[in-house]
Amino acid sequence: IAFWSSPRRSRASRSDAGPAMDAAAAGGEGAVRNGEVDEVLVTVNMMSGAVVFGPEPIGRTRTVAELKGLFEAERPKRLLLGETILNNDDTLESWPREVDLSVVFVREDVTGEVGGSWFGNAAYIPRVANEERGCEVFHVNGVCWFYVWGKLHLPPGAFKVGFRVKRLPDLHFGVPIVLLLNGEETRRVKLEDELDAERGWELLEVGTFDAGGEVNIEMKGADCSEGGQGSKNGLLIDLALATPI
Repeated sequence: IAFWSSPRRSRASRSDAGPAMDAAAAGGEGAVRNGEVDEVLVTVNMMSGAVVFGPEPIGRTRTVAELKGLFEAERPKRLLLGETILNNDDTLESWPREVDLSVVFVREDVTGEVGGSWFGNAAYIPRVANEERGCEVFHVNGVCWFYVWGKLHLPPGAFKVGFRVKRLPDLHFGVPIVLLLNGEETRRVKLEDELDAERGWELLEVGTFDAGGEVNIEMKGADCSEGGQGSKNGLLIDLALATPI
């Protein structure tokens, strides 16, 4: 993708007035300290050239992440100065007095925590270190009552939602798994047929969601509604995951 900034609009009337007028435009009285302007006049443009923010004076100590939060805060985005993608931790300290930035709105994966019955119990679903993921995950290792939940907070847009899981060589559940989205059953699957050890970590899809906001997902053994449950093992569970469609 070729990134570009829209042409700068003329501000000759302001710059022709000299440093005093520049300082006033950048934040008014008190905007100059030790001969330096403490604020940057920022304008943010879409790739089409439409202005989505500014021009507004922003303090030089603010970060790029804070600047992103000043407009359409719920939408993931990247800011570019020319063709350079700005890092969230960068401040405006080294910027000129006036800048035109470009914005690219992006769709990214969203993750959420998971929990459930016997989660964290050393005998049934312990937390185990996983070098591949670089974190601790849950290991289903002999539990009978299998019930898992996850929660996601999604921006507007269409997503596949589910659980990031990995099949182990000894996977055995013996019964279908019921998948639910916001309390409604979406499908039933046999993990022995649904998951492939050669794929490694994968999304066990619960369903799709496009309204934005809070999403609750669940999976449970079909035998949870019966009088007795069989032992289940051979599955790693990382987190709740939503991927853009």
